[in-house]
Amino acid sequence: MSKAASPAFSEFKHEQTQINEFLWSSEIAHAIVLQRFISRDMRASPKPLRVFLPTLRCNAFVPPRSGKESKYSKPASVFERHLKRNFEAASKLVIVQIYRAFERFLTQRTKLHSSDDDTQRRLLKYLRSGASNNLAARIQSMGIALAPVDEELHNHFLDAQIYHLVRHDIAHGDHSDAINVGGTSWSDRTVRGYCQNNKNGTGRNVFPPDTTQEQADAAIERVCDGAHDKIEKWPTEPLIFFYALFSLGAYHRLAQGIDALLPPMSSRS
Repeated sequence: MSKAASPAFSEFKHEQTQINEFLWSSEIAHAIVLQRFISRDMRASPKPLRVFLPTLRCNAFVPPRSGKESKYSKPASVFERHLKRNFEAASKLVIVQIYRAFERFLTQRTKLHSSDDDTQRRLLKYLRSGASNNLAARIQSMGIALAPVDEELHNHFLDAQIYHLVRHDIAHGDHSDAINVGGTSWSDRTVRGYCQNNKNGTGRNVFPPDTTQEQADAAIERVCDGAHDKIEKWPTEPLIFFYALFSLGAYHRLAQGIDALLPPMSSRS
C-alpha cells in the first residue's frame, strides 16, 4: 500500500494544476489568434487592429479622454509581434510561479513530527540548496528517520538546480544576459554555460559537490538538450516555453519524492 500524500504535497499539486492550466490556456489562446485570426492581408495592412474587430468590447480600444485614438492603435503585424513577446512573458511567469509553489511546499513539508526548530531549519536549507547525491545519509545525520530512497530522486535534484538557474535568470537582472526582455527571445546561453562549468554567476557550484561530471552532463542533456530537441519539432514556440513546460514536471517529481521520503508532518502544521 502506497503512502498517502501529505497536506503540503496536496496543496502543491493543486497550485501546480492551476499553473499548468494557465500555461496551456495561454498557448491555446496564442495559437487561436495567430493561426485562425491574423490573415496575410491583415499583416500587410497599416490599419489599426480595432478595424478588424469592430464589435469587440475591449478596454484597449476605448479612446482616452485626451484624444481620438484608442489606447492600443497598433496594426495587426505589430500586434502579432506583441503576442509572441507576451507568450514569452507567460512562460517566464510559469517558471517563477512553480518555483514559488515548490518553496512553499518545502516550508510546509518540513514541519515534521518530533523535529526541533533547528533541525527543521537545517533540513529546509539543505533541500533548498539542491541537496546532495548522498541524500539519505545527510538527512539521517539530522536524526530524521527515512523511508527507502528512490535513486531517481537524485536526478530530480540535479534537474531542479538547472530550473533554479533559469528562474534566477528571469527574476533577477544582475548580469548582462538576464531576462532578455523586449523583442529578443530568451536565450539559455548563460544558463547552459553555468551548468557546463558548474559555477553560477556568484562562483558557487550549480550542482552539489559530490556530483560527478557524468551526472552533470546527463542533467544538462535532459533539461537543456531536451528543450532544444522540442524546438526542432515546434519552431514557432519560444525556447522558454519548453523550459516552463518541463519545469512543471520536474518540480512535481522532486516534491513527490521528498514527500514520500520524509516522515509525517507535524500535527501543528
